Amino acid sequence: MAKQNDQTALITMWHKFCDPDFPFYIGIHNHLQSVYNHDPQMHIRSFWKIFYVMEGMGGHRINGRMQPLRPGTIAVVHPGDRTSFFVETDNLVLCNLCFKLELIGETLPRLKNDYNFFSIFSRSGSRDPSLSDILYLLDADRTAFSLLKRILHEYDAKPSNYREMIRAQVIEFLIHIARLSAEGIQKENRIHAVRYIDAWIREHFAEEPDYKDLASRIGLSRGYMWTLYKELTGSTISHALLRRRLDAVCEALADSDSSILELCYRCGFNDISYFYKVFRARTGMTPRAWRLARRGEKIGVDSDFSDK
Repeated sequence: MAKQNDQTALITMWHKFCDPDFPFYIGIHNHLQSVYNHDPQMHIRSFWKIFYVMEGMGGHRINGRMQPLRPGTIAVVHPGDRTSFFVETDNLVLCNLCFKLELIGETLPRLKNDYNFFSIFSRSGSRDPSLSDILYLLDADRTAFSLLKRILHEYDAKPSNYREMIRAQVIEFLIHIARLSAEGIQKENRIHAVRYIDAWIREHFAEEPDYKDLASRIGLSRGYMWTLYKELTGSTISHALLRRRLDAVCEALADSDSSILELCYRCGFNDISYFYKVFRARTGMTPRAWRLARRGEKIGVDSDFSDK
């Protein structure tokens, strides 16, 4: 049935499941640019849909947000989501897997629910909106597509006990993409940890660092925090902290008339000899020479540990 929704027609789709005891469908569908981009209709469904992009490029508009599509993308559409496609290439080829929870409902409670993956499969019309995008886009691997091809072959051939086989294969497919989703979340969590450390350095560079407390804040052991930061940035946390302190000193030397000794302590350096050593290594100058050069003054004779 169709309803008007502002500028677009809203189409409620009821898939033609041939048997209520087996609410499942899988098939390959072409979306031609010449046809599809002229269709202003949004669609909602009474079933779950997972699609895999086999060929082509485009976009998937879901609940007002446009997400890019490319070969290898997997997307999950919840019952009640409002969706449409935009096709960039001549054709966008999708493998659509559609089902209702009755197909796998008895198995779901027994599955390990890492990162709430299986929590997205709640009863139609009563889902938690905060879980809507938990598995929207994935860059799938060959295994995911291989599993889809096996399900498609079983569905088309319909050998003996094909329904039970498909139920098992759908669960296997969902477990596989749940693992892909967990890997993606872990990767994002690693990047988030590095960003948190960088933000912490920017805010607390002048303080004595408490790396144990920092590690506990981001939920990592101190050793793994150091390893992770080095792996993703190529720098140690201590070197990043040193760079920030030196940046702060350089800025202060140019803008402040405070003594070099005062600025040294203000920016987190407690050892004046070490400060002069690392400052010269960084700039090739003493702090006084740097200050004079930045202010356009003539560099005169500098004495060690000058206060100006």
